[in-house]
Amino acid sequence: IDLKTLANGLGCDGIDQNCDGVVDDCEEDIKPPTIHLFEGIARETLPEFDGKFFISGKCFESTSQVVPYLEKNVYAKDECASEFVYNISQVSVHDFSNKNHNYGLAEYSITAFDARCGKGPAWSAKESFLVEIFQGYNDDKKFQGCNGVDGNCDGVVD
Repeated sequence: IDLKTLANGLGCDGIDQNCDGVVDDCEEDIKPPTIHLFEGIARETLPEFDGKFFISGKCFESTSQVVPYLEKNVYAKDECASEFVYNISQVSVHDFSNKNHNYGLAEYSITAFDARCGKGPAWSAKESFLVEIFQGYNDDKKFQGCNGVDGNCDGVVD
Protein backbone atom coordinates (compact mmCIF):
# COMPACT_ATOMS: atom_id res chain seq x y z
CA ILE A 1 0.00 0.00 0.00
CA ASP A 2 1.27 3.45 -0.92
CA LEU A 3 0.65 5.50 2.26
CA LYS A 4 1.26 8.80 0.44
CA THR A 5 -1.60 8.11 -1.95
CA LEU A 6 -3.88 6.64 0.71
CA ALA A 7 -3.44 9.51 3.18
CA ASN A 8 -3.28 12.36 0.65
CA GLY A 9 -5.99 14.94 1.28
CA LEU A 10 -7.09 13.87 4.75
CA GLY A 11 -6.93 17.44 5.95
CA CYS A 12 -4.90 19.57 8.31
CA ASP A 13 -4.78 17.90 11.67
CA GLY A 14 -1.24 18.45 12.96
CA ILE A 15 -0.08 15.11 11.53
CA ASP A 16 2.08 14.46 8.48
CA GLN A 17 -0.65 12.40 6.78
CA ASN A 18 1.19 11.91 3.49
CA CYS A 19 4.54 11.04 5.12
CA ASP A 20 6.57 13.62 3.20
CA GLY A 21 8.21 15.14 6.26
CA VAL A 22 6.02 18.27 6.26
CA VAL A 23 3.08 18.54 8.67
CA ASP A 24 -0.13 19.88 7.11
CA ASP A 25 1.38 20.79 3.75
CA CYS A 26 -0.51 21.94 0.68
CA GLU A 27 -1.33 18.40 -0.44
CA GLU A 28 -3.08 17.74 2.87
CA ASP A 29 -5.19 20.91 2.67
CA ILE A 30 -8.59 19.84 1.32
CA LYS A 31 -10.84 22.70 2.49
CA PRO A 32 -10.72 26.10 0.79
CA PRO A 33 -10.36 29.24 2.92
CA THR A 34 -13.35 31.45 3.66
CA ILE A 35 -13.50 35.24 3.35
CA HIS A 36 -14.94 37.36 6.15
CA LEU A 37 -15.54 40.97 7.17
CA PHE A 38 -14.29 42.07 10.57
CA GLU A 39 -16.89 42.21 13.33
CA GLY A 40 -18.85 45.43 13.40
CA ILE A 41 -18.99 45.88 9.61
CA ALA A 42 -22.69 46.04 8.74
CA ARG A 43 -23.73 43.90 5.80
CA GLU A 44 -26.90 42.50 4.36
CA THR A 45 -27.83 40.19 1.51
CA LEU A 46 -29.42 41.75 -1.57
CA PRO A 47 -31.68 39.19 -3.27
CA GLU A 48 -32.04 41.39 -6.37
CA PHE A 49 -28.27 41.06 -6.87
CA ASP A 50 -28.11 37.26 -6.69
CA GLY A 51 -27.76 37.28 -2.90
CA LYS A 52 -24.47 39.17 -2.89
CA PHE A 53 -23.43 40.87 0.33
CA PHE A 54 -23.94 44.65 0.54
CA ILE A 55 -21.73 46.54 3.00
CA SER A 56 -24.56 48.67 4.35
CA GLY A 57 -22.83 50.67 7.06
CA LYS A 58 -20.50 52.66 4.79
CA CYS A 59 -21.01 55.00 1.84
CA PHE A 60 -18.00 55.93 -0.28
CA GLU A 61 -17.40 59.30 -1.92
CA SER A 62 -15.47 57.64 -4.78
CA THR A 63 -14.37 54.23 -6.00
CA SER A 64 -10.78 55.07 -5.02
CA GLN A 65 -11.76 54.70 -1.35
CA VAL A 66 -13.14 51.16 -1.64
CA VAL A 67 -10.03 48.99 -2.12
CA PRO A 68 -8.14 50.51 0.86
CA TYR A 69 -11.26 50.04 3.00
CA LEU A 70 -11.62 46.40 1.97
CA GLU A 71 -7.90 45.75 2.50
CA LYS A 72 -8.33 46.86 6.13
CA ASN A 73 -11.64 45.11 6.81
CA VAL A 74 -11.50 41.74 5.02
CA TYR A 75 -9.68 38.62 6.16
CA ALA A 76 -9.51 34.95 5.24
CA LYS A 77 -9.58 31.88 7.49
CA ASP A 78 -8.37 28.36 6.77
CA GLU A 79 -7.56 25.29 8.86
CA CYS A 80 -4.08 25.00 7.30
CA ALA A 81 -3.01 28.42 6.06
CA SER A 82 -2.21 31.44 8.18
CA GLU A 83 -0.90 33.81 5.49
CA PHE A 84 -2.93 34.88 2.49
CA VAL A 85 -2.46 36.95 -0.62
CA TYR A 86 -5.48 39.10 -1.54
CA ASN A 87 -6.59 40.37 -4.94
CA ILE A 88 -9.32 43.01 -4.79
CA SER A 89 -10.83 44.39 -7.97
CA GLN A 90 -13.88 46.31 -9.09
CA VAL A 91 -16.20 44.18 -11.20
CA SER A 92 -18.99 46.62 -12.11
CA VAL A 93 -20.95 49.71 -11.11
CA HIS A 94 -24.73 49.85 -11.41
CA ASP A 95 -25.88 53.48 -11.64
CA PHE A 96 -29.06 54.59 -9.88
CA SER A 97 -30.90 57.80 -9.24
CA ASN A 98 -32.98 58.06 -6.09
CA LYS A 99 -35.08 61.16 -5.49
CA ASN A 100 -32.39 63.86 -5.44
CA HIS A 101 -29.05 62.11 -5.64
CA ASN A 102 -27.21 59.76 -7.92
CA TYR A 103 -25.35 56.77 -6.61
CA GLY A 104 -23.72 53.64 -7.83
CA LEU A 105 -23.83 50.18 -6.42
CA ALA A 106 -20.33 48.90 -7.11
CA GLU A 107 -19.37 45.24 -7.01
CA TYR A 108 -15.92 44.27 -5.81
CA SER A 109 -14.41 40.82 -6.09
CA ILE A 110 -12.01 39.58 -3.43
CA THR A 111 -9.84 36.53 -3.97
CA ALA A 112 -7.75 35.18 -1.12
CA PHE A 113 -5.26 32.42 -1.69
CA ASP A 114 -2.84 30.54 0.52
CA ALA A 115 0.56 32.26 0.32
CA ARG A 116 2.32 28.86 0.56
CA CYS A 117 0.30 26.90 -1.96
CA GLY A 118 -0.89 29.44 -4.53
CA LYS A 119 -4.20 29.18 -6.34
CA GLY A 120 -6.18 25.99 -6.44
CA PRO A 121 -9.57 24.64 -5.40
CA ALA A 122 -8.51 23.94 -1.80
CA TRP A 123 -6.19 26.93 -1.49
CA SER A 124 -8.22 29.90 -2.68
CA ALA A 125 -11.61 31.52 -2.14
CA LYS A 126 -13.55 34.23 -3.95
CA GLU A 127 -16.28 36.48 -2.59
CA SER A 128 -18.12 39.51 -3.97
CA PHE A 129 -19.28 42.53 -2.01
CA LEU A 130 -21.46 45.46 -3.07
CA VAL A 131 -20.86 49.01 -1.83
CA GLU A 132 -22.60 52.34 -2.33
CA ILE A 133 -20.70 55.03 -4.24
CA PHE A 134 -22.16 58.53 -3.97
CA GLN A 135 -22.04 60.12 -7.43
CA GLY A 136 -23.55 63.54 -6.91
CA TYR A 137 -26.76 65.41 -6.50
CA ASN A 138 -29.65 65.91 -8.84
CA ASP A 139 -31.30 69.35 -8.89
CA ASP A 140 -31.97 69.72 -5.15
CA LYS A 141 -28.51 69.94 -3.55
CA LYS A 142 -29.68 70.50 0.03
CA PHE A 143 -30.13 66.83 0.81
CA GLN A 144 -27.80 63.92 0.93
CA GLY A 145 -24.17 62.95 0.55
CA CYS A 146 -22.23 60.38 2.51
CA ASN A 147 -22.83 61.86 5.95
CA GLY A 148 -24.50 59.11 8.00
CA VAL A 149 -27.93 60.75 7.73
CA ASP A 150 -30.98 59.84 5.63
CA GLY A 151 -31.04 63.36 4.23
CA ASN A 152 -33.53 62.67 1.43
CA CYS A 153 -35.96 60.71 3.62
CA ASP A 154 -36.00 57.66 1.37
CA GLY A 155 -35.51 55.25 4.29
CA VAL A 156 -31.86 54.57 3.43
CA VAL A 157 -28.96 56.20 5.27
CA ASP A 158 -26.52 57.48 2.65
